[in-house]
Amino acid sequence: PVRMAKRKDMDGMLVLAADGAIWKFDPANGTSELLVAGNAYIDPALGSPSTQGFCWADDGRLYISCNQRNA
Repeated sequence: PVRMAKRKDMDGMLVLAADGAIWKFDPANGTSELLVAGNAYIDPALGSPSTQGFCWADDGRLYISCNQRNA
């Protein structure tokens, strides 16, 4: 994981992995669930991804910042 964040309207927290995957983690029972796979929005043909952070807009949209080498 590279970032973790909690939303007031959501149980548990979201975890951003270096490969771009977004996980929902529930610390109360130790479970995790994959919500978005990194390859759903990162093109592995362009090189190794490196996600840096994420945040929510007021409308609930999730933004993810990532770097990807394009040789």
